[in-house]
Amino acid sequence: MEVDEDGLDSDSGSEPGDDDMVSEAQIADFEAKLTEEPFNYAAHVGLVAALRSAGDLDKLRAARENFASKFPLSPTLWLDYIKDEMMASSGDDANSRELIDQLFNRAMADYQSIDIWLEYMQWACGSSLEDARKVFERALTAVGLQADKGALIWDLYREFEIAVLGAMSGPIAEDQRQKVDKIFRRQLSIPLIGMEQTWMEYLEYLKETNTQPEAFVRKAYEKALERLPQIKKFEDSLDSSDGSSSIEAFNAYLDAEVKEGDPGRVQSLFERAVAANCLDTALWVRYVTWLDTKLKIHEVILPVYARAVRNCPWSTALWTRYLMSMERAGRPVAEIDAVWATAAESGFSTSAEGIELFLTYTYLLKRRVDNNGGTDYGQAQASFVDGASRLQTTFGERDWDPEASFRKSWAYFEAVKCGNITKARELWQDVLASGSGPYASAWIEAVAVERQAGDVEHARKLLLRAVNSVSDYPEVVCHALLQFEREEGTLNDLDAATARIDAQLARVAERRRQGGGAEGKEKRPPKKQQQQHATQKADNGRDGFGAPSKGADRRSPQKRPAPTDHPSKMEAAPTTDKDGFTVPSAPFAPPQKKARAAENDSQQQQQQQREKGDAIDATSSSSTDQKKGDASHTVFVSNLDFKVPDERFVLFFDVSMT
Repeated sequence: MEVDEDGLDSDSGSEPGDDDMVSEAQIADFEAKLTEEPFNYAAHVGLVAALRSAGDLDKLRAARENFASKFPLSPTLWLDYIKDEMMASSGDDANSRELIDQLFNRAMADYQSIDIWLEYMQWACGSSLEDARKVFERALTAVGLQADKGALIWDLYREFEIAVLGAMSGPIAEDQRQKVDKIFRRQLSIPLIGMEQTWMEYLEYLKETNTQPEAFVRKAYEKALERLPQIKKFEDSLDSSDGSSSIEAFNAYLDAEVKEGDPGRVQSLFERAVAANCLDTALWVRYVTWLDTKLKIHEVILPVYARAVRNCPWSTALWTRYLMSMERAGRPVAEIDAVWATAAESGFSTSAEGIELFLTYTYLLKRRVDNNGGTDYGQAQASFVDGASRLQTTFGERDWDPEASFRKSWAYFEAVKCGNITKARELWQDVLASGSGPYASAWIEAVAVERQAGDVEHARKLLLRAVNSVSDYPEVVCHALLQFEREEGTLNDLDAATARIDAQLARVAERRRQGGGAEGKEKRPPKKQQQQHATQKADNGRDGFGAPSKGADRRSPQKRPAPTDHPSKMEAAPTTDKDGFTVPSAPFAPPQKKARAAENDSQQQQQQQREKGDAIDATSSSSTDQKKGDASHTVFVSNLDFKVPDERFVLFFDVSMT
């Protein structure tokens, strides 16, 4: 095959411009993909490569800027960008140098790369001595402690100063010689691979002035050299690992450095780790947590958070920590709200993550008002409304708040901070009507809100309804009612509550005997299993990164012990009556042996209550009291809507009995 002078294949029949046509087609294809999918990483890479081949610098620059606005660029992509701009620049033109300097700094804002720092240092040699030394010192601070390649930074700095020394003479040369000596001494005090060679070079350097290393320099070198084998063991582990094993190797290395307690070395290693594993959320979380708890320098912490969420925008754990760190640093309101707007649009894989994110920001708004001595919580209230709306849209009416944690927090906030008890009752009505009605913990939380708001009568009504509604642990709400009347009621109130409790516990005991086991305990699985079930559908296909943190502001429902009598069973889809309350399902019938054990447990509980003076006798006293009426006309009523008036209740039974 022959090639003509223009580089075209003379035998192929190709026309001039065919390669350009192919390149234009590729460019158009990548641009179309990015129009449809602005966050298509592969399309961004392809477009940059195609435009670079085509040599269209203006379009290439625009494509790179668009790419950088969506994703952090790898060191290789940044180096290509910088070198292309260097070739296109007009040498020492001030504007060109400023542009390239900005590119170097933007590259370092994404990842701390020794390759980029070396390129930056070499480029800076063309600046003034003062500017060059500033760049060199920044490089030492950023990556000079890295055991594997940090010596390259020191060597280049030292060679630069030796070259400057070679152009000097007289007294000024002696000052420069001291600068070189100081760089040697600083480098030799750090455990770096290849430091033995540096020591030999230092001795050769000292021979020029017929001097010997000072004792403290030798001691610092020997101390660093003594630690080097331990560090080299971790470096060898990193060299032989990749993927998940690389993360494990970095974590082991980090454990050792954290134990040593040198903040500079710890941060330097964290930077290496996240650069090598930039999509590992757990690693970023570990890094920022260490910064927040150990370093505590806001000027260092916040830029790391900004990089973390650029690399892992899906991580709720990072966004929530970022917002609280900004609040801790006293950042301007507009700046925090701008980060929140981005966080809210980044999405969340599970309702639990979404709830955590919205509660974090909502309580941030609450503290903002508190810190200013205000009382207008309108923004926080609006955030609750916005959160509920977005979560319902994303996860549906049934699954947006499976543990009712969002609504419970909202209700407490409305009642206690805003004095809006009406809204709080509306929210609790929804919680109890949407699946929490049979559970003692939900009713007790609702009562606590009423009592904190100062409404004793509504608290009493809730407890009376709870006695008739709860099926998992009826003894708990019975005891709560009794204690409530001791604290808030008259003697008549206490007597009435005791009679009601005796009658209710007698009915519970009878149902347990008939059902063969403790009522309701088998209906509800342990709380951990409920949470796993509630998030399982949304979690399918997720890689496990970024589990939501447990923020201090999150209000968790009261825990109850996991049932151990019977195997856990997941709840069937609840049914509701016409008033909106969930109808409890029939209890699971356990083996007869366990039924007898459950009955014995019930009798023991009743005996303990009598010994405490609670006057609760679920067998003898209740049966005596009920002789006054006809047992065949006794009706057990539960799960009534709060809005049902007493007149309707009486009218219903008057009609039914006729």
